[in-house]
Amino acid sequence: MTEMTSAHAQNHFGQMLDTAIREPVTITKRGREVAIVISAEYAQEVKSWIALRNLEKYRAAATLDQRESITEEEINRLVHELR
Repeated sequence: MTEMTSAHAQNHFGQMLDTAIREPVTITKRGREVAIVISAEYAQEVKSWIALRNLEKYRAAATLDQRESITEEEINRLVHELR
């Protein structure tokens, strides 16, 4: 993962974006991590992972009756809630 100071990221914004397309870029300010810039494609993958994890948590916590009664619409809502 590439690391840039906030000043460098601001002064070389295009370079930061080009790098973020290939790999996450950690932005630091006064030596502390303050942000991570990722590509839109990777962000969409992360959203999908989170939605899937939320669905798995729901299914694990639900009773058998609740799992059997969940509708396809509810599953789609849970999976796509972060998109």
